[in-house]
Amino acid sequence: IVAISNQVKAKAIVAFSTGGNTPNGLSKYRPDCLIIAISDNFDTMNALCLKRGVVSLFQKNISYHSPQAIEDAKVSLINSGLVKKGDLIVFTAGGERSATLRENWIRFETL
Repeated sequence: IVAISNQVKAKAIVAFSTGGNTPNGLSKYRPDCLIIAISDNFDTMNALCLKRGVVSLFQKNISYHSPQAIEDAKVSLINSGLVKKGDLIVFTAGGERSATLRENWIRFETL
């Protein structure tokens, strides 16, 4: 995700996260853009404030695997002033781990 965001010159990587694993992992690779962690957990948000290049935003009742989560996030991102219309954003989330499957996803959007 970091390599892709650097190649496409994204303005931000938006990672939906409950526990903070996805934004934490992204931070380790030091992308050229800002990492915006969207979470519904204040403890996670507080912990992520200590990670390099990560800013947290609160979003209530996130359904990480629904298109509506991205639409809600777009509104929050523009209202926060972290990004502006016309910016290329990379959205991602890690799936829950199970014995047989893990669904991670990535999506590109121009605001």
